[in-house]
Amino acid sequence: TTAKTWFEKAAEQDFAPAQTLVGIMYAKGVGTFRNMTQAERWLVRAADQGENDAATFLGILYLDGKELPANTEEAFRRFSQAAERGDANAQAALGMMYFSGQATTRDPQKAAEWLEKAATGGNTDAQTFLGTLYYRGIGVEKNIAKAGYWLQKAAIAGDADAQNTLNDLLGTTQTGTDT
Repeated sequence: TTAKTWFEKAAEQDFAPAQTLVGIMYAKGVGTFRNMTQAERWLVRAADQGENDAATFLGILYLDGKELPANTEEAFRRFSQAAERGDANAQAALGMMYFSGQATTRDPQKAAEWLEKAATGGNTDAQTFLGTLYYRGIGVEKNIAKAGYWLQKAAIAGDADAQNTLNDLLGTTQTGTDT
C-alpha cells in the first residue's frame, strides 16, 4: 500500500488535512497521475471544512486559470475564506485583488489593510508591496518610516524588488529630496 492510499482513506472519512494533501498530490502529480478533476474535488471538500491551505491553493488555481478554468469570483471567495481565518498567503492575494480590482471594486485602502495583515504574518510579497504603497502614498498616507520598515523586512528575506525600492528610498532620504 502506498502513502496515497492511506491519505485517501483518511480523506474519504472527511479528515480535512488529508483531503488537502490528496488534492495537492493530484494537482502536482505526486505519488499519482495528475488529475485536476480529482484535485479540485478534494480541495473543495477540504476548503469547505475550513482548511486554509486548500482554500488558498484553490484560489490560486482559479485565479491562474491554467490548471482549472479561470474563475476570479471563486478565487476571491476562496481567498476571502482563508484570509478571514488568518492565512497570510490568502491575505496577500486578497489584498492584491482589491488593489487591482479583480473580481471586486478596486480599493487601494482595503488592499493596504489586507496586505498589512499578510505582511505582519510574514508574507514577503505583501511586505514588499505594502512598503511600496507607504513609499508612494497609495491607499495609505505616505510614510517613509513604515515604508522602510516593511521594505527592510522583505529585503532581508531576499526579495530583490524590496531591495531595489529600499535603495531608492534610502537614496532619496539621504539626499533630502523626499520626506
